[in-house]
Amino acid sequence: MSFKAQHFYLPWFFSTLIALSACSSTDDTTTEEEEDTAYIPVTVYGQVNDKPAVLDISSEGTTQFTNLETEFGLNPDYKYFSVFTFDMLLFYTLDIPTLDLKLRNLATATTTLVPEFCASFEDEIRYGPGTNGDVVYKLAGTENEIDKSLYLEVYDLLEEAPCSRIDVAYSDSASADFTPFDIQTYDNFVLVYYLKAEGGVPEYRVSLVDLAAGEVLNEFTFDDTINKAFIAGNEVFIDSKTNNFNEYDVYDINDFSFKRSITIVSKPFTPTLLTSFTVENKFPSFIALPQPSSFPVAPAITDLENGDILFEMTAEELITFDNKVLTEILPDLVTPADYARSFHDFKVDLKTETIIFAYSTSASTGYVVFADYEGNIKSHVELPLDPKRIIIH
Repeated sequence: MSFKAQHFYLPWFFSTLIALSACSSTDDTTTEEEEDTAYIPVTVYGQVNDKPAVLDISSEGTTQFTNLETEFGLNPDYKYFSVFTFDMLLFYTLDIPTLDLKLRNLATATTTLVPEFCASFEDEIRYGPGTNGDVVYKLAGTENEIDKSLYLEVYDLLEEAPCSRIDVAYSDSASADFTPFDIQTYDNFVLVYYLKAEGGVPEYRVSLVDLAAGEVLNEFTFDDTINKAFIAGNEVFIDSKTNNFNEYDVYDINDFSFKRSITIVSKPFTPTLLTSFTVENKFPSFIALPQPSSFPVAPAITDLENGDILFEMTAEELITFDNKVLTEILPDLVTPADYARSFHDFKVDLKTETIIFAYSTSASTGYVVFADYEGNIKSHVELPLDPKRIIIH
């Protein structure tokens, strides 16, 4: 069986670094009890000899393993695509004539099957399905001699009503063409980044879609490609400076008025729509380390109001932490050369000020290590799978 990331995501290592997570995408408060917890609830998605699986870890450190091939009834002869959005994991395949979705709510460990999602393949699917937890959508399009369009088809998981359509872009010009680059969910909003080319004139657009209202609220247009964009709280952040990466213009999400410009030091490696999880206006990001170094990037936290870096781990702190794990947790572990040299993924939980590091030790085993911001180990869990992604609840 072959599993690969949804094609509008970066390779999993860098995309999960970009999506450094908090427990919620909205502002929240913390308590001393939460901050002192050695474990925090997470789901670790991975593979057991190339077969998909998850391990749920509770706040007490107890675990629950689930073989997703068995739970979903995945056909080993098909190629499946996977999509992660907040607490949802979704599988689908294009190897059958209907688009059947298999969803798992990672927070509740419940599974939902949506057969023949939005009817058929009668229109071109520009991007596969995404979800905001309550609804599932796909970005599709038509292209014929009469008109060309780009739109979302939306299915409500609670009401199980027929799919509704939200038009994103339309043209009746024979010379028009739409090329989608990226799509990302932010609670009830979706950003769609695409190129409209008509009459040889390119126009790069970021459309803000309200899923509940079923309409495009605003379109931000640019003469050149954008670098990054995301939504946090009630603001839209767009980095469109071709000669100054990481400088964002910030707009109000309600009236789209310009509010300020700030610099945010975060390092995705291609233009993309970032996943955003914020707590009290703090934005988890990561900073590129001076090379040569054992690690390409380090965890960081940025203040979204002014762009100040509130926290960052240095290369020396990462090396000290990594050596501590290898000597205290994995000292007697005999692994193939490609495994357990160092961690290969991490996530930041803002609410408990915890960093979760993932280590692969074989094609079917691994570890997650919980640490504080200073790199002190709080706890660790041995995994019956090779970890590929950490999802914080």
